[in-house]
Amino acid sequence: MTYTRSHSRLRLAVGVAVLLGGLWALQHTGWLRPPSVATLAPSSVTYSVVSVQDGDTFTVQAPTGPQRVRILGINAPELAHDGNAAQCWGEQARAALKGLVAGHDVVLTSDPRSDDIDRYGRWLRYAQVSTIDDVGLELITTGAAQAYYPASEPAPARNDDYVHATETAKTAHVGMWASCESP
Repeated sequence: MTYTRSHSRLRLAVGVAVLLGGLWALQHTGWLRPPSVATLAPSSVTYSVVSVQDGDTFTVQAPTGPQRVRILGINAPELAHDGNAAQCWGEQARAALKGLVAGHDVVLTSDPRSDDIDRYGRWLRYAQVSTIDDVGLELITTGAAQAYYPASEPAPARNDDYVHATETAKTAHVGMWASCESP
């Protein structure tokens, strides 16, 4: 009886070890993770713009209520907030974005290479309006923003185009590149 009980315990221990090893392998290969934006195809949805917060963030009316959107792949100079002074060209960048999207419907497109939301709960999306195919690229081209993505993330799909447009705007001294010492 002792042999049988020990044998059963050994089989149970081996079974648990195999199960845990299998679960570990599945988790680390991505099989147990929920699908992330990085594994999904890009999707596009149209929303109405409610307000513009700054040069790279605006709010849309989503079915669940207002939702803030950060334009993916760009960074615009900051407005004054939380005790920090405004950066050079911050007001102009906000006005530029407002001129492009305020009062319009905007098509938001995800990027399979990027996160779906940022650490502030904002959707990360490319934006398109009826007359502008890529709002982020337009902001860069006019010197109201520059190419940007967190170094800890993979580069968004449009990064090469955005970097090239940033360099072109710098060289041409347009927008903030003509007015600011170091945007």
